[in-house]
Amino acid sequence: MGIVRKRHLALDVMGVVFINEDDIEELLIPFLKKRYNSLDVEKLRNLYYNQLSLGRISSKEFFRILNIPNVEKDYLDKCLALDLDFLSVAKDLREKYVLTMFSNDVSEWSLYLRKKYELDKYFSKYIISGDVGIRKPDPKIYQRLLEELDIQGKQCIFVDNSPKNLEPASKMGITTVHFKRSESDYGYKPDFVVKDFFELKELLLKAL
Repeated sequence: MGIVRKRHLALDVMGVVFINEDDIEELLIPFLKKRYNSLDVEKLRNLYYNQLSLGRISSKEFFRILNIPNVEKDYLDKCLALDLDFLSVAKDLREKYVLTMFSNDVSEWSLYLRKKYELDKYFSKYIISGDVGIRKPDPKIYQRLLEELDIQGKQCIFVDNSPKNLEPASKMGITTVHFKRSESDYGYKPDFVVKDFFELKELLLKAL
């Protein structure tokens, strides 16, 4: 009997593995504004999207430029909530799939959360925007994903809460699954839609 090769499952983080979908607008900005009235929100957004989450500055530099204390761990501990359903199904998913974390995130923040929640038990690979210098939905990061995994698009399934991040993956032959925590009026229609990890497990273990 030949070797049965597992397919690859790439999972977004915010809005999928963690519950909150827009961690910057929903979490980070309100968290900092409550503590620092003088916070320059537009400066924060520009630094985060164009520098910090692309690995061009460190988390320490981010807070220094904003002229506020480094409250990285306080923010991550108090504001981000892991979807506990992920832990319930991840072991079963690993029986059939190789799991990759595929996320727009800050290098240091991603690493801290992975260690805190022991996510190395489930994920075999990490493609993080802060590590590779590219953010979804830039097509280059999807190419990087396939190159890092040494696979073709048809061998990969990608789950994200944002349809705009799924569309470029589809163009590379990747099967797309919308993790639909909220409504979206974006025009792209993914291959599949699920509302939680139990639906995702049923889809992946029975239909795909």
